[in-house]
Amino acid sequence: QITMAMEQVSSGATVQTSSVENGAMLLHNVTEGIQHVANSSSSIANASTYTREKAEDGGELVGKTVNQMHSIAESVSQSDAVIQALNDKSKQIGDILEAIQNIADQTNLLALNAAIEAARAGEHGRGFAIVADEVRKLAEQSSVSSSEIGKLIGEIQEDMGKTVKSMSNVNEEVQSGLVIANETKQNFAEILHSTNEIATQIESMVETANGMSKGANEVSISVGEIAMTAQNNATSTQNIAASAEEQLASMEEISSAAGTLSQMAEELQVLIERFKV
Repeated sequence: QITMAMEQVSSGATVQTSSVENGAMLLHNVTEGIQHVANSSSSIANASTYTREKAEDGGELVGKTVNQMHSIAESVSQSDAVIQALNDKSKQIGDILEAIQNIADQTNLLALNAAIEAARAGEHGRGFAIVADEVRKLAEQSSVSSSEIGKLIGEIQEDMGKTVKSMSNVNEEVQSGLVIANETKQNFAEILHSTNEIATQIESMVETANGMSKGANEVSISVGEIAMTAQNNATSTQNIAASAEEQLASMEEISSAAGTLSQMAEELQVLIERFKV
């Protein structure tokens, strides 16, 4: 019975050792999986950091673009104001030239009337006729010059009108560009905010995964030690069982020898009884 009990204990220890070893193997696989998750999380964290840096760079670039667009818009506005002022001045010059043209026409008419009156005066009006003729020539020259200047002013005004229209279109495009740039800047700000939140969550996940990996490694080491202890216990139990079997065999031999001695003692007793008779 003792030997049977020891064999059962040894068998149980062997089964327990096998179970612990299987558990240690499963735990090792789990530990490797957790470590893989931790490594993957670290890679994701690095990628998230890279994305965040690029978003920051993009935000700064868009910010500079917005500032440049504001500067361009301000320059366009100033140029438009200058062109409008020049256009107004050219119109004023046109009005002045028109007045000069009217004065020249009136002067020419007066010179013509003076020439007629000088002709009527005969010899007494000859000097006056010469002066009237010179005045008429000056009036005609003034009229011709005014016409040429007016033509140039007209061309300038036409060009200024085209320029004003072009500047207006440019200003509209710049304003549209500003709206788009501001929207892009806002989008980059939202992307950066979201990226920062994701990076924070990933960092927390990495920290948790590393903690789990560390804990799993410690548990794996402990389970390995338990498995080793169980293996040693199983070996010791098997040794004890073997020793018990050897002792049992020795006891059986002793019991057999004792039986033989007892039989020999009985036979000796019979012989002694015979000698007494």
